[in-house]
Formats: sequence, structure tokens, C-alpha cells
Amino acid sequence: MFIKRQSTIFFFILLLVTLAAFFYLHRPATGIDDGNIFLTYAKHFSRGEGFVFNTGGEKVEGFTSLLWVLICAGFYVFTSAPELPLMIFLLLLSTITVTMVYREAEKTMQLIHPQFATRFFFPAFCLFLLCVGVSFATWSVLSLMENGLWNFLFLAIVVVLHKYLRTRKITGLQKTALLGASVLLLLTRPEALGWIICFVFFTGILEWLNQKKLSFTATYLVLALVVVAALVSLRISYFGFPFPNTYYAKVSDQPIYNFLEGFYYAVGFVTSFNFVITLSAILLFTMVFFYCRTAFASYLKKGEDSNGNTALTAVVFITFIIAIALALPLLTGGDHFGGYRFYQGVLLLFAWAIPSTIYLYRQAVVGKNRRAVSTVAVAALLIVCANFFETIYKLKNSPKTTIAVEFALAANGRKLGMEMNEFWPGAKPSIGIITVGGFALEYTGATVDLMGLNNIEMGHSPGDRKGLKNHAAFNKDVFYNMNPNLLLPHTVSNETAAKRRVAEMQGPFNFENIAMKNIFNDTTFKQKYTPVLIANNSKQVFAFASNQFLSSLKKTEALVVKEVAF
Repeated sequence: MFIKRQSTIFFFILLLVTLAAFFYLHRPATGIDDGNIFLTYAKHFSRGEGFVFNTGGEKVEGFTSLLWVLICAGFYVFTSAPELPLMIFLLLLSTITVTMVYREAEKTMQLIHPQFATRFFFPAFCLFLLCVGVSFATWSVLSLMENGLWNFLFLAIVVVLHKYLRTRKITGLQKTALLGASVLLLLTRPEALGWIICFVFFTGILEWLNQKKLSFTATYLVLALVVVAALVSLRISYFGFPFPNTYYAKVSDQPIYNFLEGFYYAVGFVTSFNFVITLSAILLFTMVFFYCRTAFASYLKKGEDSNGNTALTAVVFITFIIAIALALPLLTGGDHFGGYRFYQGVLLLFAWAIPSTIYLYRQAVVGKNRRAVSTVAVAALLIVCANFFETIYKLKNSPKTTIAVEFALAANGRKLGMEMNEFWPGAKPSIGIITVGGFALEYTGATVDLMGLNNIEMGHSPGDRKGLKNHAAFNKDVFYNMNPNLLLPHTVSNETAAKRRVAEMQGPFNFENIAMKNIFNDTTFKQKYTPVLIANNSKQVFAFASNQFLSSLKKTEALVVKEVAF
């Protein structure tokens, strides 16, 4: 009964912060633009068209989560508007995730201070959830990305391993849950492979520490290898490549560049994402520095005082998980989204800072332990340094794209896609777009992804993938070969607005011009494309039209086409 009451409270807290984010972000009922890419594939798959971005188009894995596409496709079977049902599903899944993490964190607290755990830990955890909940709910529920699914599977595995560490045993049901969640995790994101390697390693360490045979670890490893091999084989046979197309379009082949980008991403998260996270991270890592050897040495002894030491070891384990999560983007360079999407999965794990704080208080104040006092002093110094670093960092580095922009891109893209459907009286032209998610979901013609995520030729084009994060795959030669009929359409009010649009897009700081590598000032582009104002009754659209398409466009009786000078 108490567990049900806790889950209910967590549900309403998540609902509250989700609604707060929803109204603050101007009611984004569409998800973010990349979430709409998932929906586009899911819609086509539910219709029996396979994994394609355009109806009748090439098979391409322009998504990072196979499992999430399949889940979204399942919702499309029952409704043509799955956004709200998906959000409800994600809200319920997130509630289960939060409850699961809370119950295990409470067990750690019980080992350190039973009275505090019984009377104060639940309200303390609720306050923590309120502090981080807006970002957590925005990414887990509103974005319509795979974050909510990833968080559930990933944290379920962490909880099982934490329970194994705490109780020194693992039941058959827990083994089944661990293996099942791991298989699904591998289908959820590519980085799951790195995590499964870590989880297999942790499982082996736990079996060794508790003097058990490594048979379960071996089973775990073999199962993971079989699933990975099957997944890679499926990709090669169906798509022609061992990795998702997004990998080729986004990730640079220069490790040093990726490392530096990932380093700035990780440091930015720890120092400037949320002050509660900054405090928690510094406390946990300082604890590990001072108590790591003590924790594991005591864990091995299994003495009468092992409960407190087991809790300390559990805190060290959670901190290691957080450390691995912080390090993984060093391989890929992080991403461009605001809100640090890659770290949402470990956000709830920072709640272990609560039992850590109580542990240090009891050691330093009650027990007058010098090591605990030193830990608190060093942590306080690091907090001051982190605050100083954040101030200096922001003087020179502009903040990441806010998540609000991602929702606006999806909504505006959908609106433009519907306008283009109404605009063309007959066959729809192929249209080149940079932010394609919302647009492609609505537009019934062919959408050409200029950034290559959903386009094999552009995604595999030569280039170092440096520049705009996750938007650096554009290749001019590939673009001219693809030759979309129209490029970057935009509704305008009159010819003056169209001329202004041309001038803006030729500017050195224009996003489209940067993403397309200053193409609007190229002589070749000016020879192949013409800026035009297209009128259909009371509606007017500005776009760059391929000269091959322009002649037929001018012959369309329902349209009035006027060229706009560069």
C-alpha cells in the first residue's frame, strides 16, 4: 500500500513538472524535431512500407532507436495522432522508473541511518525530483524521443546490480530482468553496447567478490554478443551498413576533436546544468576519492559492521556509473541539444548524494572523523571552483541551443509541410530541408534531408564532420547530384520579404548558410538554382528552385512564378 502511495505521489510530481514545462514552452504537443523523425519512420513502418523516410524511398536507418520506432509504430496502428497517447505512456513509464530508483536509494539510506530513511528520505527525494524534474520530464515525456524508454531500461539494470551489491545475492527473477532489460537496451541506442560491456564487467566483479562461479557472467556476455551480432547482421542485410546512418552523418572520424567536444559537453553539464547536480556530483566524486579503498576493503571483510560499509560501497558503485556516463560522450563528441540529453539517464542517480551527505555528517560531526571533515572541506572548495569555472566559461562560450527551439522547429516544420501540401495542385516537388522532422511527417512529397541523417548519399559523403554539431555532413557535390526541385521554402508576405530573405541567407552568420557551407554565395549554386517567389491565390512562398524544375514550374497554370535577384 505504501509503495502504491509513493508511486502515486511520484506520478503527480512528474505530471506537475511536465505540465509546467508544457505551458512554459508554449504547449509543444508535437515533440521535438528529432522526435518527429521517429514518428515519420514509425508511420511508414505501420503502413507496411518498411524503414523508409519517404514513401517509396530508400531504406535508411535515420534513427538511433529501433525499439522506439517499433513502439511508436504500434501506436500508429491504433491512431493517426499518437503524440498524446505516447506522452501518457512515457509519463507512466517515467513514474515506474522514479519509483524503482527511489526504493533502491532508500535501501542505501536504511543502511546508513534507518531513522532518517523512515522519516525524512521520502520528502528529501521528492524535493530532489522537483529540482531536476522539469528537465527530466521534458526529455522523458514531452520530447517524444527514446529517453523515457532508455531511462527505464538503463536504470532497471543499474538497480538490479545495485541490489546484488547490497544483498550479496541475485535471484532467478532478477537475473531474468537483467538479461531482458539488457537485450532491449541494445535495441534502444547504439551506446548500449558500451554500457553492456560495463554491466557484464560489474556482474563478473560482483560474482568474484561474493565467491561465486562466473557462469551467469558468461551467460550474460554470450547473450550480449549474440544480440549485437544479430543486430549488425540485420542492419547490413536490410540497410547495407553495420551502423545507423546517423552515425555516419554526425560523428567525426577524428578522436581528438570528439574528445574535446565531449569534454566541454561533460564539464558544461557538471558545472552549469543544475546547481543541485553540481553539488551532488562534487560530493559523490569527492566521496569516492577519499573512501573508495575503504569501501571495497570493508565489503570484502563481511564483518558485523558491513551494513554501513555496504552502503558506502553502493555509493561508490553509483558514482562509477555516473563517471562512465560522463565519459562516453568523449568518444562521440556529445550533441547539440539543450538540456544535455545524453545525461538524462543518470540524472536520478545523483539522488545517492542524499545518503552520502548523511553519512558524511554522521562521520564528521558525530564521529569526528578527520577523513570525513577533509571530504567536506575539499567538496566545498571544488564547489567554489566549479562556480568560478562556470562564470568564466560562459563569458566566452555561448550556451547550447535551448530545448524550446527544438519544439518550435517541429511545430513550424509541420505547419510548413501542411502548407506545401495545399500549395501544389498536382504532383509534389522534392524539397530540400535542413530540419526535416516535423516537415517530413506532414509533407506527402519527397523530403531531401540536407544534413544526411535520413539520406544515405549525404550521410556517407566525404568530410570531417566538424563545424555545427550534428549538422556538418552537408556536401555540395552530393547536393548538386541530388538536385532537389525546391530548396528551403519559406512563406512570405510579399516580394520585398522574399528579397530580404535572399540577402539574409547569403550572410556569414545565417544558420542555413553555415550549415550548407556558404553555398548561397557560390557561382555554381547561382548557375543551378534561382530564388523565386511562387504565388497560389493568396499564398506566397519563397524558395530556391532548380533551373531544371523552374521551366516546368512556370508552365503550371495555377501558380504565378516570379524570379528574385540574388
